[in-house]
Amino acid sequence: MSTDSELNLSMESGKLRRNTPSVADVAKLSKVSTQTVSRVLNNHPSVSPEKRSAVLKAIETLDYHVNLAAQTLSSGNSKAIGIIWYGIEPFFGWNQIIHSIQLEANAVNRTLLFGSVDSFSAESIQIEIRRLVQSGIAGLIIIVPVVEENILFLDGILDIPYVLIEGGKLSSAMSVNGDQKLGASLAAEHLVKLGHKKIGHVTGPASWSESKQRINGFKMVLEKNSLDPNISIQGDWSSDSGYACTKELLEKSDVSAIFYSSDYTALGGLKALSDLGIKAPKEISIVGFDDTPEARFFIPSLTTIRLNFREQGRLAFNLLINKSSRENRHIFLLPELIIRESTSKFAKS
Repeated sequence: MSTDSELNLSMESGKLRRNTPSVADVAKLSKVSTQTVSRVLNNHPSVSPEKRSAVLKAIETLDYHVNLAAQTLSSGNSKAIGIIWYGIEPFFGWNQIIHSIQLEANAVNRTLLFGSVDSFSAESIQIEIRRLVQSGIAGLIIIVPVVEENILFLDGILDIPYVLIEGGKLSSAMSVNGDQKLGASLAAEHLVKLGHKKIGHVTGPASWSESKQRINGFKMVLEKNSLDPNISIQGDWSSDSGYACTKELLEKSDVSAIFYSSDYTALGGLKALSDLGIKAPKEISIVGFDDTPEARFFIPSLTTIRLNFREQGRLAFNLLINKSSRENRHIFLLPELIIRESTSKFAKS
């Protein structure tokens, strides 16, 4: 594991900071103003030979390097923004978010530096944050769907602005989240209104914040309607898990509808139903989540929950670089129920 010294970082007044020499350090050593140092760095003619020599000597002594990315966001000169994401699988939503951030960054000539984590542990996230901070980022967007306790260490330790996407809310952070709980509620309400009484749920992984929120939203609606909220199997977002979990679920219960926590999981579920000779939606109604581009081409076309991931990325980027007071620090995007062919009214056998 990398240490703070290896990463050339220090904790000053409880803040994570770069430990590289600054313009102020050069000015102090050469006994000139920071403005004079800036003029020397920009090869401005209005600097005396003596002061220029002193500044250049200080630069060499301190091993100072000009780092455009280390300028503050508010100055308008920063070019580097860090992105930390969970890079094990190319999840549809995150690809859309990152693509949107890239387009926004290109439009204002910002550079993106990426850090990928392979676990949700606080240690793994800290290592990537340190690496990006050391490289000179002026702001950070974290796209890691961790449960809130795994990011509590962030509260108050970063001296750069940062935005969480699907990572909860911290007092020191800004955040842009889709309302996952509401989305799952819309899916469950749709099935209840169609007359379904036994509704199964193939969930996402327990360690994901989105999964927990979707479980909560689903259960809330079923409990409100005095239905069993615990007919569920844990999946992992993949089509493979959707296939296996659907078969397992049907061995346990004679459900008439299934809510899948992702469209890809629902795709596996539809294949399992087909292999079992069960027709959707005539015998079992299916609802997914995410509204992937392929969802309308499923057979039958998939009823699902749409979240505007591109808007999520756009809002996160602009919240980060916004020079205003950032009064609205926590943004929630509302989901939308997209009704297609995979759901129908409950038909008594």
